[in-house]
Amino acid sequence: MMQFPNKLPQILLKDVVDGSLSAHSPLLEKICWCSLVTFLYWLFSSTYFSIIIFSFLATLKPSGKEEADS
Repeated sequence: MMQFPNKLPQILLKDVVDGSLSAHSPLLEKICWCSLVTFLYWLFSSTYFSIIIFSFLATLKPSGKEEADS
């Protein structure tokens, strides 16, 4: 099992305080991108997200087409 060094949270916290994350810590940048991609993959593959999107799209009816049909 891998053990993370105790300095890692301090380094990340220092970068957060300095506001220079992408310039000084490519590791943190990779972690952010991996977590973002994982979250988006989970979001788009989840059933609840699909149900919410389709139910939202079902409530949207273009008013121009309804007036043109009548």
